[in-house]
Amino acid sequence: IQTKFRGWIQDLFVNFVGMPVKQGQPLFTVYSQELLATQEELLLALNDLDRPMKGEFASTFNQFSVDLLRTAQRRLELWDVPASHIERVKKQRRSFKTLTICSPQAGVVLDKKAFEGMNVEPGMNVFSVADLSHVWVLADIYEHDIAFVHLDTEAKLSVISLPGKQFKGKITFIDYVVHTGTRTLKVRFECDNKDFVLKPGMYAVAQLKLNKGKALALPEEALIDTGTRKLVFVAKGAGHFEPREVQLGFKADNFYQVLGGLREGDEVVTSAQFLFDSESRLQALSTGGAHKMPGM
Repeated sequence: IQTKFRGWIQDLFVNFVGMPVKQGQPLFTVYSQELLATQEELLLALNDLDRPMKGEFASTFNQFSVDLLRTAQRRLELWDVPASHIERVKKQRRSFKTLTICSPQAGVVLDKKAFEGMNVEPGMNVFSVADLSHVWVLADIYEHDIAFVHLDTEAKLSVISLPGKQFKGKITFIDYVVHTGTRTLKVRFECDNKDFVLKPGMYAVAQLKLNKGKALALPEEALIDTGTRKLVFVAKGAGHFEPREVQLGFKADNFYQVLGGLREGDEVVTSAQFLFDSESRLQALSTGGAHKMPGM
């Protein structure tokens, strides 16, 4: 909330951050020499029009008064002076020393820089008021999951301070740039917050459930990721196992989509993976459990 003219705050009606305000509720009054002078110009033009001049220059003088009235009123409008205040000046035929600035919307005061006697300049943020009944939730989507999110995708949102409670949100914006440090993309969910339990600054988790159809699935615990290759140990029978490189797609819960390297029904080791190293692999193969490949 700003003023478009220079002035001084005279009265302050909202004096702390976090205070709820209603739409149209007075926040402060401001005295402005510019505002007062413009009101006087408007009254001068009105008074001149009330007693039109006669004679040779009457037409020119009356037109000047009309132009002055129009200019003064337009200047007040451009300063966002309420129409009710302008009509009050015209009706009562007097100027007012101060102008009351009201909240343009209902909400909560998130920032207050105002104090009585403070000098305000055009464009200076005096108050910040936000409607917290509808909030944004910003989420980080990993780079390999970007292809799965779209506008209007719905998600379940949960917060640490409200265990067991979930909120519904819908994606309304997807960023165009991936953050190079985290390899994530920002998406924005919009969520109703009528009871104001969601607070700005909270940490939230967004869970998206997408139906990607059926696919060959590999348990997460069966994967050995060397950094350059992704390997699994496949049971060959009679206690023998062989390492096999696999190509994986998306991850769903605790399973990876298998794009290559395995077939449905293959048995893979899912336990005692720490025993499979370059020196002890042959001795430890028989200790590993096996898992039959399911479909997702």
